[in-house]
Amino acid sequence: MQDKRFYSILISDTSITKLDDRVFSFISFEKFRLEQNFNLSLNRIDRNFLRFSSAILTEFTALNAGTFAENQDDDHSDGSIFEAFDGFVRLRSMSIAYFKLTRIPRSSLGRNELPSLKKLFLNDNGIEYLGDYSFYRLPHLEWLSLSFNKIRLINKYTFSFEKASNRVLRLELWFNQLNSQSFEKGAFLNAKRPLKLELYHNSLTYLPKEVFKEVLDADNLTSISVKGNPIECDCRMKWLLVDSDKYCDRVNDLICSDGLFLWNKTEDELNTRCNQVSKDPKYQFHFVTNGVSQSHNSLFSVLQHLKTNIIHVFR
Repeated sequence: MQDKRFYSILISDTSITKLDDRVFSFISFEKFRLEQNFNLSLNRIDRNFLRFSSAILTEFTALNAGTFAENQDDDHSDGSIFEAFDGFVRLRSMSIAYFKLTRIPRSSLGRNELPSLKKLFLNDNGIEYLGDYSFYRLPHLEWLSLSFNKIRLINKYTFSFEKASNRVLRLELWFNQLNSQSFEKGAFLNAKRPLKLELYHNSLTYLPKEVFKEVLDADNLTSISVKGNPIECDCRMKWLLVDSDKYCDRVNDLICSDGLFLWNKTEDELNTRCNQVSKDPKYQFHFVTNGVSQSHNSLFSVLQHLKTNIIHVFR
């Protein structure tokens, strides 16, 4: 049977509950769009449903704008939807939103190279987990959006790529559940490319030097934006101020809790702030060992003192 080729298809506001591998037999599309099919979950889309489009598909969009699909209350996607696009060499853009795609498994987009994919949008899916090497074989990716999810941890292999690139990757992590302890040392380094890292509206109180200094120093084109975070301008941020000539134009929206920019502060002001915090009882860590109660002004000093003999720690 001769393959029938179409430029695009839109499937919208239907009551379909699944897409199996027979629906589009011998039919191919350059652009495929699903919108507001609230009875359809990602788990009910067969991995071969677009197999006849593998040579020509350039855009794929699936979204249920405004709500999760009604049948998804107990139907969280395991991320297998990405297997449906293995070998799609012309795919340039993929957008999946408002599905319960809570996990991006290890190597989800790392099995077969997608050489043309430049834009990947996975917003508003309730994503909690990003597996290692999830985006590993996307050599020409330029825009990755993971905003409005529930991401809490970024490890050193989360954004690892197989091939280095000189292209700037825009990496959006707006409105997640990230804080200053969410980033493993080495996070972002394995991207092997300059980053435009957007961390808007999370819960970062400072930028850990051991994480972000090496990211910024790895490439002069890398920039970081922290708009909407409750930044505390204390001694933990001094590493940026000391080299303000180097970082001022590349770390954006650094507004302190008093409404002033970090760059308008002095080193003495940051040190003073740390001294005040260290004396504040609400920042004291108390522990009991061998029947003796002691206090420290940082959890690190508690661990240094107790080493492996921790009996009880509470704040």
